[in-house]
Amino acid sequence: MKKFFYILVSLGIVCVSVSEAGAQFAFGLYPELNSTNNQLQIEQKYHFTSPVVGYIFDTFTEKDAAHLRTAVKTLWTDRVYHVSISPFGLTAAEVAQGKYDEEYRRFFKIVKESGAKFLFRTMHEMNGSWFSWSGDPYSFKRAWERVYNLSREAGLDTSNILFIFSVNYQDLPSANGDIWWEMIFCTTGERVASGCKTFEDYYPGDKYVDLMGMTLYNWGRGRPELWAHWTTFVDLLGNSSTNMLGRLSSYGKSIFLDEVGTTAVDFKGPWTFDKVIDGYTDDFGKKDYWISMMRQEIKRYPQIVGALYFNRDKTRGFTLGRTIPWELDWAALSTVTDKDYPAILRFFTDPDVTLLALPFKGNDVKLQWENIFKQLSREIERKSYDNPKIRKKWLSQLVTNLTKKATVLSGNKKIILLDIAEKCKMALAEGK
Repeated sequence: MKKFFYILVSLGIVCVSVSEAGAQFAFGLYPELNSTNNQLQIEQKYHFTSPVVGYIFDTFTEKDAAHLRTAVKTLWTDRVYHVSISPFGLTAAEVAQGKYDEEYRRFFKIVKESGAKFLFRTMHEMNGSWFSWSGDPYSFKRAWERVYNLSREAGLDTSNILFIFSVNYQDLPSANGDIWWEMIFCTTGERVASGCKTFEDYYPGDKYVDLMGMTLYNWGRGRPELWAHWTTFVDLLGNSSTNMLGRLSSYGKSIFLDEVGTTAVDFKGPWTFDKVIDGYTDDFGKKDYWISMMRQEIKRYPQIVGALYFNRDKTRGFTLGRTIPWELDWAALSTVTDKDYPAILRFFTDPDVTLLALPFKGNDVKLQWENIFKQLSREIERKSYDNPKIRKKWLSQLVTNLTKKATVLSGNKKIILLDIAEKCKMALAEGK
């Protein structure tokens, strides 16, 4: 997929250029504890705007709905919101019977009324053994169809919501089908031999799925279990024993990486808590390199149209006592630990990161540039610090760069650039 233009807002410089550096993709972060204030604090501190913002709701009560409404009003509608809602404690059969309809309808109403675009994930990682909706592919498919149909009853379509069928990067069903029973690694051979279930068994059909999704984490040596070891992003994504990327790609749909994260902890020899602390404290470069390679690797696969980094430190910097919580130090920009990794910031100045990659109906180039203009306006406001002279300088520079680039282009590309330049001139004239 070609990248026609980019606007880079960095270090006080606005530039417009042509790039075909790699496949386009959208990118964003999950804020700490679903906190919109946390998202704003990070963006203001590091001077960027995240195109995608992720929220995970284990329930979706009226309180949760109010939280999401406020988030969209605060962060505006020129972003895309990735929302996960899951019926915790309910089986797929119970969802298929309508026992979670109220929560889903509550969410779909927000989508309809907000004017924003949403990536929607529900009943994710069904090919594992740790969620209540796993283990029953037949009921899962019926449940999925029901939820999808509820969205259509609410007046939604692919112009404002995309359904993501999101799997774990490995098929790890329980041996007997019960939740939290002993897991087995269900390879193709094992599936033939034992009949264990893989994500393919749960797929509800092309009509009901807009994007394929996947979660993948590098646990490093942060946990004492034997399965915990350092795994590069390349090895996670391209694991030959699972061929997950190839299997997802075979459905002919774009892929969104719904959750991606890495610890900083790696060391040789026997596992000890002190080594975990040392790794967390000192091994800055290895985590930063992992994130850097994630950005490079995503560009190799045009079918991957987006990713969300799990920007949460579940350990509070490993300060919860000498115990290891289940989740780890995923955060790459943390207001909890004050750690930051430059590699994650490069996503937000990368010319190939754009919401245009997401297959929303009507997500054409003109719409994308209108969103970019809104984002630029907000960046200018942020960096001008309410100083009219600085704001005028920014806008004037932007007009110059846009007009210059338009002279070497033609057709719709030229029209779009000149249209944005004209909007900047109007803002100058109005003193905005």
